[in-house]
Amino acid sequence: AQSQIQAITQHLGTFKLALEEFAKKHRTMINRNPSFRAQFQQLCSKVGVDPLASSKGFWAQALGVGDFYYELGVQIIDVCLSTKAQNGGLIDMSELIRLLTVMRGSRAQQIAEDDIERALRKLRTLGSGFDLHRVAAAPSSSRCRSS
Repeated sequence: AQSQIQAITQHLGTFKLALEEFAKKHRTMINRNPSFRAQFQQLCSKVGVDPLASSKGFWAQALGVGDFYYELGVQIIDVCLSTKAQNGGLIDMSELIRLLTVMRGSRAQQIAEDDIERALRKLRTLGSGFDLHRVAAAPSSSRCRSS
């Protein structure tokens, strides 16, 4: 049993090194392509690594991100609060992405619905107030609600 644990530990270490090399090699694509970033995030989560969650450590340095989702969360709050008078606190996902893109500028990383979902999950640590709701009549439509 001990030799199996050591073998698994060694394999995980090797995999982590390979994942780090992959992240270094594809850093630009991870940062610029929301779809690729989501796939990379899914791969990492399957092995218990969250490379985009922290501003410290190897992953933040390797990818040049770290606070990406926290910063995006603050921008989501800004958009939701500034549009609440017009929409009652319920904004369509496509409109949220459009407004965030304008706010962030043309040189910022592109964002996708997956990025917004991850940023909203990070905001939950601050308590309730911002949620994502799927509209049953339109399965591909999501809305962000601020309370």
